Amino acid sequence: MNPSTKIFRPNKSKLTLYAIACIGFIFCGVYIVKESSVFNIVGISFFTLCLIVFLIQLIPGSSQLKLNEDGFTITTFFKDDFTSWKDVKTFKAGYIGPNKAILLDYVDNHNKYTTGKKIAKELSGSDGGIPQLYGCSQIELLEILTEWKNEYSE
Repeated sequence: MNPSTKIFRPNKSKLTLYAIACIGFIFCGVYIVKESSVFNIVGISFFTLCLIVFLIQLIPGSSQLKLNEDGFTITTFFKDDFTSWKDVKTFKAGYIGPNKAILLDYVDNHNKYTTGKKIAKELSGSDGGIPQLYGCSQIELLEILTEWKNEYSE
């Protein structure tokens, strides 16, 4: 690995705990609730999908934030999305719904994600965001991203 590359991955213990909780809810839906109803089937289906999502995120390389001299790459479900440091105007701490997040605003001449930026602006007041904190505190990740941007965006 290049010494000027840093990779952040999701908190595996948290994902494992969520997966175990999903298994518990699936078990309750299948074995404890005796009557078969639409509500029961929807609940079992929902928690089965959640379990699949959490298990996929536990696979190495499926979900990560990778920083290098050129910019950062967010990987979600094995799909990479690269953003150059030069395309980002600012990073800031904020919330997406009730969840802490790192929000970002793109430079004025950035022309990718136009629809997504409009939606994000309405929801969070920023052009976009990092989808999770990757095991870091919000302030810690914000400081790291800002430091890398300042060092490599010239």
